Amino acid sequence: MKFKRTQSSIILSFGIIIFIIFGFQYLSFTSSVVVLVLLLTFLTYLFSTFFSISEGRLIKYSFFIKTIEIDINNIKYIEAITVKKAGQIHITIKSDKEDFYYLYLKDNSKIQIDNYYRHSGKSLGRYLSKRFNIKLIEAEKIKYIYGNP
Repeated sequence: MKFKRTQSSIILSFGIIIFIIFGFQYLSFTSSVVVLVLLLTFLTYLFSTFFSISEGRLIKYSFFIKTIEIDINNIKYIEAITVKKAGQIHITIKSDKEDFYYLYLKDNSKIQIDNYYRHSGKSLGRYLSKRFNIKLIEAEKIKYIYGNP
């Protein structure tokens, strides 16, 4: 089962395509080639980074290469973090309210996973919690305008 970036990659790819169309007419040829290579590398990274669950293991791929491999039985609990900014209104429409997840492992290490890795509309952290009966703790962090006290 693959968990890919869905919403964010689509929005970013449209933004990059608009930048390519309108931005290159003002750049010189050499700088436009350099910017094009960088943007294509970024787009390749967006579409080639995903998580996969197979045979009880959680595997992260970057540029289609395994970078992290975790046995799901080694996860103690999952912490769902919602970041709120003081003085701002936060509206959530048809998605989970958390921004990212921390996976706490039995060897006392933690791994951060962003919320936008999804499969069939369900985020990776929520799926792991429900499917493998891993304890899910919801927490809020508040960011202030001039730093945290």
